[in-house]
Amino acid sequence: MICLTLSSPTLALCLEEIRKNREYIQMAELRVDLLDEEEQKRASLFPSMTDVPVILTLRRKCDGGKCTLSERQRRTLLLDALDGDFAYVDIEEDIKRSEVEQKARERGVKIIRSFHDFTGMPDDIYSRIYKLAERGDVAKAAVTPHSIADLMTLFRIADELRDVPKIIIGMGEWGMPLRILYRKAGSMLTFASSGREVAPGQLTAEKLSVLYRADKVDDKTAIYGIIGNPVLHTSSPEIHNPGFHAINYNAIYLPFLVDSVRHFFSLAEYLKMRGFSVTIPFKT
Repeated sequence: MICLTLSSPTLALCLEEIRKNREYIQMAELRVDLLDEEEQKRASLFPSMTDVPVILTLRRKCDGGKCTLSERQRRTLLLDALDGDFAYVDIEEDIKRSEVEQKARERGVKIIRSFHDFTGMPDDIYSRIYKLAERGDVAKAAVTPHSIADLMTLFRIADELRDVPKIIIGMGEWGMPLRILYRKAGSMLTFASSGREVAPGQLTAEKLSVLYRADKVDDKTAIYGIIGNPVLHTSSPEIHNPGFHAINYNAIYLPFLVDSVRHFFSLAEYLKMRGFSVTIPFKT
């Protein structure tokens, strides 16, 4: 699924974000921390206003959000919001069993247990994700890779934690291939924006759906790309992906920021890539 992270200050504007992106998405995330104070009190009404499943999130500032309330105030706001028919609620890793979790269970709302690392990746990422899954319905890890080797670690989660329901996000420039090939990491969804980036490296829902057809990637999809450093400025995906689509070829072409060609070849073998273009500084 492609999940649209809503970034507007009012519920009406959030609905407009969904309307403009409806053909590209299958889910939305209501970021209550980005709403105006008065609008936050009406958050419970939102799921009944739209036809897509909605994730309830009230992200603290320390986790990349805007919420500066005390934990008690934040808990009260979440409890009030859970009067609405949300599909999921996001509860951070360090929050112990609480009234929010209890009410979610009573309401039939599935629990996403999440952790965020905006500086790097924990050494014990596999065990962290596994433990999160034991405390909720879905484990979510949003981390910041800094190399192709880090990216390889994230893609391997698909094999290392095959039966764990999970959401895996690679933030920043190094994580872009994972945002597009999220299904190759066993991730149930990828987050997208409507044009206003909420997390580092977030792509628009339109680009994910139309240019990359990310939600259509399957085991038979042929993977191609371009390697370089820098590389994200390239227009190659805008040439090759429409070409693949025009000839009805189940393939995808995307940029890979590379620091080590040797490590890239390991990733290419793991992803069963068919080929790639080469730009600076690797042309020699």
